Amino acid sequence: MTLAPRQTSAQKCLALLEALAASERPMGVSELGRLVGAARGTVHKQLTGLVEAGWVEQDLEGRYGLTLTAAAVGNAALAQQGLGRHVHEALEALVTETGETASIAALYRNQTRIVQRAESDHILHADIRVGTTFPLSIGASSHVLATFALTEAQREAMRAAGVALPSDEVIQRTRATGAARTVDELQPGISAVSVPLRDPLRFKTFALTLSAPNERMDFPRHEEALRRARDRIQETRR
Repeated sequence: MTLAPRQTSAQKCLALLEALAASERPMGVSELGRLVGAARGTVHKQLTGLVEAGWVEQDLEGRYGLTLTAAAVGNAALAQQGLGRHVHEALEALVTETGETASIAALYRNQTRIVQRAESDHILHADIRVGTTFPLSIGASSHVLATFALTEAQREAMRAAGVALPSDEVIQRTRATGAARTVDELQPGISAVSVPLRDPLRFKTFALTLSAPNERMDFPRHEEALRRARDRIQETRR
């Protein structure tokens, strides 16, 4: 039997920060302990250290949440990844043009993670926000990342490790058309279209995606809008 590697104190604190980042509300010590698989006393000690360091704060009900220090680091990470203010402005322009929700996704631990998002004025009944992760096997963003952000050797290694990926047919179609289209795949009633967004300075590929209710999705028009937005973003990165 292979034992899982022991986590360092720093790794345990980071796991707490990730658990807090994945929640839309502050959480108590017991709830956080269940999420990260640690004893209540251990979690409380780690949270105390994070409060002293300025990463976490405690509310009047004794629950814990992230401070704006985490936001500052997150913004710096986006800028260093080439996803700074000018990219968000491009997303907002895309939303204005199409009236639909735009997002950028990246690979994260064998999953797809939303790293930037601009909401439309229309209500999109989808529980997807910045920080949301989902399998690489589903969703237009995932199809694009599995096709363009991974090599064939990487896909083979991931499949051998049990990671679910889109079928070879989906990957071939996505590569041939340069885009991915899905209907009711990530969530019922939601369609999405996605194109690869390359950062030539860091040799990375992201997924630039528009999501809309099925009845409002116009795949040809929305895909063309994505390609124009992609070209504007990539032009600023050269």
